Amino acid sequence: SAEASLANAYALLSKTLITAPFDGVVTKVDIDPGEIASPNTPVIDMMGGGQYKIESYVSESDIAKMSIGQEAEVTLDAYGKDQKFGAKIVSVDSSETIIDGVSTYKTTFVFDTEDPRIKSGMTSNVTVTTDQKKGVVVVPQDAVYLLNGDKVIDVLVDGKVTTKKVITGGISNDGDLLIISGINEGDTIQIKATAQ
Repeated sequence: SAEASLANAYALLSKTLITAPFDGVVTKVDIDPGEIASPNTPVIDMMGGGQYKIESYVSESDIAKMSIGQEAEVTLDAYGKDQKFGAKIVSVDSSETIIDGVSTYKTTFVFDTEDPRIKSGMTSNVTVTTDQKKGVVVVPQDAVYLLNGDKVIDVLVDGKVTTKKVITGGISNDGDLLIISGINEGDTIQIKATAQ
């Protein structure tokens, strides 16, 4: 009987303790001692002690180019574009999320290393390189225009403008256009001025 009473006392005591489901740091407490908590109302915020994650929604046109383990480059608005942090893809949702009528897939990135400069809630920009080409010719997109249904570029040859037909490829991270054929490295191109 005494053992049963002791077990009951321990059970009642355990109901007075709040135990975190994971290791971390309590970041916010929205309740005072003696106050009664309301059901389904969070009173404590806690941040996990592991590495920070970024959740991003990737359009269906780009998701096929991504895979788990793929490297990514992250910039945080707080530190500017010159300060880059390494990350990698750890998960991609198999079901879509519709955002503004477009199918997207939630993709989770984890930073490669723990860095005290990274804080919860910071705005981030994630770049994932899906293809890489070396020794190619790229030009600003403004340099290419349509003429009689063909993509062309104005090239300066001996001080005169010559229009050359080109075949273009993809667009780089910087917004430049890949030229597959039509001009060569070292050619001087002319970009038409646009009216403001």
